[in-house]
Amino acid sequence: MARTRFDIPEVPSRWRYLRWLALLLLPLPLIYGLSLHHAQSLADRAILLSLGAGQLQRDLAWVDVRGQIHVGQVSFTAEGGDRVWRAAKAEISTPGWIWWLGQAIEFDPRRRPISRLRVEFRQLEVGDGREPALGELGPVGVSGAPFETEGCSGALSWSDSELREMGIDPQAARLRFEFHSRDSLLETDIEYEVAESSRARLLRSQRLPMPLTVLLVDQFPRLTQQETWQVEDLGFVRKRTKYCAERSAISQREMIERHLQSVSRLLETVGLEAVPVMTEFYRLYARDGGDLSLQLRYPEPWAAHPEATLGLDQETLASSQGTMQRGEESAVFLWPTRPIRALPEWSGGMPTYDALQRELNGGGIDLGIESAAPPLWSRRPADQIDLSGLGMPNLDDAYLLLTGGTAGIISGDTPATEPPPSDAVNTADAAAPDTAPATDATTPATSTPAATASGSAARGTSSPLIPPPRTVVIGRQSKDIEWEQLPNAVGKRVRIITQSGAQRYAELIEANADEILIRTRIGGGIAEYRIKREAFRSATLAD
Repeated sequence: MARTRFDIPEVPSRWRYLRWLALLLLPLPLIYGLSLHHAQSLADRAILLSLGAGQLQRDLAWVDVRGQIHVGQVSFTAEGGDRVWRAAKAEISTPGWIWWLGQAIEFDPRRRPISRLRVEFRQLEVGDGREPALGELGPVGVSGAPFETEGCSGALSWSDSELREMGIDPQAARLRFEFHSRDSLLETDIEYEVAESSRARLLRSQRLPMPLTVLLVDQFPRLTQQETWQVEDLGFVRKRTKYCAERSAISQREMIERHLQSVSRLLETVGLEAVPVMTEFYRLYARDGGDLSLQLRYPEPWAAHPEATLGLDQETLASSQGTMQRGEESAVFLWPTRPIRALPEWSGGMPTYDALQRELNGGGIDLGIESAAPPLWSRRPADQIDLSGLGMPNLDDAYLLLTGGTAGIISGDTPATEPPPSDAVNTADAAAPDTAPATDATTPATSTPAATASGSAARGTSSPLIPPPRTVVIGRQSKDIEWEQLPNAVGKRVRIITQSGAQRYAELIEANADEILIRTRIGGGIAEYRIKREAFRSATLAD
């Protein structure tokens, strides 16, 4: 039959297939665009879950063909801090494209929960003296080893140049966070590794109040049941020993002993004491390297909450069952506690071994400050002094006068505004500030006035300027510091307690009417925090 002008030409079959294929592929750019948009929210949530609360800046996140998220430069500043933590790249795992298809229309982790999340950072720039996982790995430094600078005179932390001198590339570092939520149990795996240096790992088991997606676990309280720290030496131990020994011109054996002494003294600053099996296992690790692990099981799980972390204390550790393992050998122990022995110079930023030598040689830094309150002088004999009339709530709030090496408050005709001459009291026998405040102390009329704290007369040299009547110690120097007095304590070591009950021993760096800046030791480095006036509860000078 002849073809007319109204006849529609027949479309070849191959073009029909291409048309249907185009209709199928048309939504894909839209789906990828939505996935790219939601990837930004997921990247922020995953990074903050890993690093904690703070200010985050990063490059644009994108999704690869496997459905995994990649991020370029990441910059993070912890809440209350001013030092920037950086990573050149980050990779965030997802369940894949099937999960992304479900999230394309609406991104809601609660409706489509994720049970497992993995975040890995590479080419880190942590900064000198900072723990790479921002506190999660405890005393691990940028090298990936615990107590990395202990025993090395003059070393607080390792710089990139010092690590390179040891033969370690600080850029060859990676940090991995992995979270696995199963029913009401959260398993956290944190690993930090520096090639040809060391690998550190923390495994933590926590109970959740309910089954949760891993993207939301940091928004709810968690009870920590068990933690395991693992460290594997990849060459750092011998490199550190050789480097520090050469720098101090000592033998490597002596350097190892210095390291062990410093670590042992550090434990005493938190009221802990290593049992013999721990000491032996760690000695072998500090000498030969290898692997070492410490596991703690808590009988009373301690709470971790995004707003208030109780943390570990002596009582919790003392009641916990510990297991230490090196190679095939392991030992179970209970961690003994002891009275806390502060090391003020170390808290103030001095390397541990140097602070330890200062302590052993009888040195130290005077951390006391003079009160702005006027000295309390009495003109009356001791038997006529009414302590309640001085307007003091209790003796602990009174001040023991410390002027020119003397201690005590002199009664009699001494002017209220003038301290006694320095020879009025024998300084070798004067009452010390740490003695408890005494009530009335009487000295014979033939002796010079002397301060006493236990009822016995202190001997002194006669002086014609001060009459010989009785003496009394009214109180001791108070170490409590009001907010308005904090500027006078800048540069001193203080104990700060906030309204949440958190307690920190730190060096006071700055103080003004609105906030203070403190510096404290965290893990293998030093951290700085700002505390607002409304969050402040109390402060005292640290012993």
